[in-house]
Amino acid sequence: MPNITTAEALSEYLSNTPYAPRDITVLNGGHANITWRVTLPDNSTLIVKHAQSYAAAFPSMVIDVNRMDAEVASMRALQRANKEFQQLPIPTLIPKIIEYYQDEHLMLVEDFGEKCCTLKGFISEGRIHSDQVEVVGRTLSLFLEKLYQSAKSDESLQKIARDHLWAKDSSAHREHGQLNDVTTNSPEEKQDLLAAGKYMIERIGKDAGQLVMGDFWTGNILLRTSDDDRIVGLAVVDWEMIHYGPLSVELGQMCAEMFLLHHFKGASFNLLHSFLNPHFPSGNISDNQQLAREMIIQMGAHLSVWPRYVPWGTEEQMEQCKKIGLNLILWGWREEWKQVQEFFFPQSNRS
Repeated sequence: MPNITTAEALSEYLSNTPYAPRDITVLNGGHANITWRVTLPDNSTLIVKHAQSYAAAFPSMVIDVNRMDAEVASMRALQRANKEFQQLPIPTLIPKIIEYYQDEHLMLVEDFGEKCCTLKGFISEGRIHSDQVEVVGRTLSLFLEKLYQSAKSDESLQKIARDHLWAKDSSAHREHGQLNDVTTNSPEEKQDLLAAGKYMIERIGKDAGQLVMGDFWTGNILLRTSDDDRIVGLAVVDWEMIHYGPLSVELGQMCAEMFLLHHFKGASFNLLHSFLNPHFPSGNISDNQQLAREMIIQMGAHLSVWPRYVPWGTEEQMEQCKKIGLNLILWGWREEWKQVQEFFFPQSNRS
């Protein structure tokens, strides 16, 4: 397999295809793959993504290079659901695969627009209009529902997700397998934290669950905006973690990333509220206790582990974030619903 890790190597490879580039720009933001925007001689653009047997941002982290096979297959299958996704409050789509060079694990996908950006970046820069915060959260929640409904009637998509066991195993261990490394709690608390992690690893590993995107977070949501920064379209990208598992893990990851935007960037907590509302419409987090418990543990594990890899703020801020995450795990595991309720739906709402 060619070592396509630089723009020069990519240019050389594509020069022998119908997609010989005029210009190549490296794109930032992902952890697992190397991604470029390629401009063709006719000035049209496309996105090129290359998978290696390690994470691009963390070369010592070994991951299955065949993850891209599942990603491409699922994105092709999901084109059949795009009509449904376009009916969401903010029209949403799965980008189209243009070409896939399987031996090289090189994927060419349609460009959502040169001016597109991630939801994470857009909110971090303070660009989101206050009246669009809730509709974004609601759209993302409804997207998961439509994804699940689409999968129920698509046997080929079901098979892709069910057979992608690497993603299922990775989802189980990615955060929960690292809790022993991040906790400095008392022996009693550490015992509960590790018990919660063990429970989640087993739950994710055994659960047939439903089809989940597997890496549903603000960095994998692309935005198309108008000239005055109104969000007019969404795209959901990076499907290499698609598998069958608990909805709670999908919700917990997105909740964690939305909370990070609130905690470090001052984003409105209403984004998280509106995302959760379809699942807890009464505003009572304990209405669905199993879903809530697992979601909270997943969210807490994410907040505890990822600040070690992605520096959101100062050391002091990161330590505070980790403590919030560990508290969430304990509250969820011990079913301390009063503390959980006050965190998610306080009497005096967060701004």
